[in-house]
Amino acid sequence: MDYNDAVEYSDAMEWLIDHYDEFPSQVPGGAENLSRNVSGRMFRNWRWVLTLDMELVFANCIQQGITKQAFESRKAEVME
Repeated sequence: MDYNDAVEYSDAMEWLIDHYDEFPSQVPGGAENLSRNVSGRMFRNWRWVLTLDMELVFANCIQQGITKQAFESRKAEVME
């Protein structure tokens, strides 16, 4: 991951940690969602996406998406 991608990913991760106590189990949102598998924009161009493998990720389709495992791992580090 290059520097700009790492910064964008880290900013999105920090936003998630500040706004979500737990990683959701399904695409959150409502009327602003693009579909039942894709939320509206949540942070910059980041949104919740249910992948074809049925894994929920927070993604912008440019940088690597944030998975539940990555979120929980980073949150544990921050909370120490």
